[in-house]
Amino acid sequence: MGRPRKNKVEDIQETVVVEKATTTPVEETVEEKPVEVVAKPEKIKIEDDEEIDVQSFDSNITYWDKATDITYFWEEVGEIVAMPYSVIKNMWRNHKTYFRNFLLKPLDDRVVKEFNLAKTYEKYDFLMDGSKYTKDSLNTIVTTINSGTNGFKSAIFNNIKNMIVSGEITDVYVIKQLGKAFDIDFVGLVD
Repeated sequence: MGRPRKNKVEDIQETVVVEKATTTPVEETVEEKPVEVVAKPEKIKIEDDEEIDVQSFDSNITYWDKATDITYFWEEVGEIVAMPYSVIKNMWRNHKTYFRNFLLKPLDDRVVKEFNLAKTYEKYDFLMDGSKYTKDSLNTIVTTINSGTNGFKSAIFNNIKNMIVSGEITDVYVIKQLGKAFDIDFVGLVD
């Protein structure tokens, strides 16, 4: 095989056409609008020694804080224990599953916002609202419940039973479908 041929400068001829462009000045009016500066809301600082209420979604939850050597107990579903914010921060750093798996919920919106847990707890709040249990939202309810831990499911099932007994959930079709989806006899609770 031979070498590729190099073109010599004399072999290549190009014709370049240059056209002269003419421009016409155009007057443009620009309105000056005041610029609005939107300040970010100032972050509300939570003091480390500030007591924050923490509610349980499951029973028999224990947390031992290594830094303070204090153990916190939640014996029943819905029990509230006050904890210093510094302990909650330690819990968040070392054991996020307490919050993400619906075992515990800080009852202070500042903490929920600080830990980016708002969407996580929206699921729980959605499932705790008896008016959401309709034919249209049945698939969403089943999917959301199935995405939780066993403790979360247990808390939700107990809440569903309470809502059926109290009359918050009355649609028999929805009750039957929930029972079918989770193999639980919810229909027996209907008056």
